[in-house]
Amino acid sequence: MAPKTAIPAGNDSNPGTKSAPWATWAKAFNSTLVQPGDTVYFRGGVYRKVLSEGEDGWYYPARSSGGTGYYVSRDGTAGNPIHYYAYPPDFNAGNPPILDNNEVHN
Repeated sequence: MAPKTAIPAGNDSNPGTKSAPWATWAKAFNSTLVQPGDTVYFRGGVYRKVLSEGEDGWYYPARSSGGTGYYVSRDGTAGNPIHYYAYPPDFNAGNPPILDNNEVHN
């Protein structure tokens, strides 16, 4: 399977490919397009927390538990884990992905 990709300038309506990446970590952590054995790359940049309440009462990508903790709905198997990585060319160039959990931004 081709790796999935997220970049802050992407769009969560995209399929998560390198040429049409997702925009949020919520999509990357919870999309049903991510299956056991898949690899997801986070391109460099700042990913802001975007919470939305699901019909099940959980908050995606996180469920607030005293302000901490994140719920990731996708999981792999012992033989086929899901791998999440910083995109190597961006990371090596000093532009790592930053998953920003702050509530207040300037």
